[in-house]
Order: sequence, then structure tokens, then C-alpha cells
Amino acid sequence: MILDHPVLPLLGRLMMTYIFATSGIGKVFGWQDNAAYMSTRHLPMISVLLAVAMVIEVAGSVCLVIGYQARIAAFVMFWYTTAVTVLFHNY
Repeated sequence: MILDHPVLPLLGRLMMTYIFATSGIGKVFGWQDNAAYMSTRHLPMISVLLAVAMVIEVAGSVCLVIGYQARIAAFVMFWYTTAVTVLFHNY
């Protein structure tokens, strides 16, 4: 199998961004539900944090798919995922 086909990086980026894109779009159309969930974690400035999360997920997904500043977008999305994991998962 040849792994240097030019379509493979695009397919990889599409698969990686699927979860972020669907979550970001869900935040756009389910703003109140997401804000209510965030309030259960007693976070300050919920509207601002939710807007930032939405922008990171949607814009980061677009950047990764089209390849524009993909490394920077991936770096930001990595740290976003790390922060969200710590804040919203019970350990």
C-alpha cells in the first residue's frame, strides 16, 4: 500500500476534525443547552468561554481541513482539548 498519495493527508484531516466541527456546530445551534451545562461546573463568564470554544472548534476545523495554518490550529486545539478534559471530566 502506498501511503504518500496526496489525498491521504486530506482524509486524515477530515477524520480528525469531524468531532470538533460537529461539536462547534452543536454549540451554535444549542447555545442555551451548552451554557446550562457549563453552569453546572460553576465557570465564570460562560458566554465568553462558550463563544471562544465555538470559534476554536469551528475555525480550527476549517483551518485543518483546508490546510491554512494547520500546525497552529492543531496546537490551539490540542491545548483546548486538554483544558476541556480537565474542567469537564470527573476524576
